[in-house]
Amino acid sequence: MSREPLSHDLIDREFVSRARQQAALAELSQRALAGPDLGRLFDDAVGLVAETLQVKFCELLELLPAGDAFILRAGCGWKDGAVGNAKVSAGRDSQAATHYSQGVAS
Repeated sequence: MSREPLSHDLIDREFVSRARQQAALAELSQRALAGPDLGRLFDDAVGLVAETLQVKFCELLELLPAGDAFILRAGCGWKDGAVGNAKVSAGRDSQAATHYSQGVAS
């Protein structure tokens, strides 16, 4: 079984993408060390992740104390007023709960 060699263009794009991700992680790490304001750090994180991955929407959900729902703690691309108010079910059939239980970021 032979495989076609990867094109230089594809390799270059992958390299640039990985370098952008590494730079974003380094920047976020510096911001985390700079101050104790978690709300601002979460806002910075979702913005940086969305920019780095070139996506319209990004969210950071927090499991509420009752364990039955997540609240949108930080996000970008969502309607005004959603952050801090929008809730997502934590039921076992929800995508958020599945990812939470598996320790997966999506």
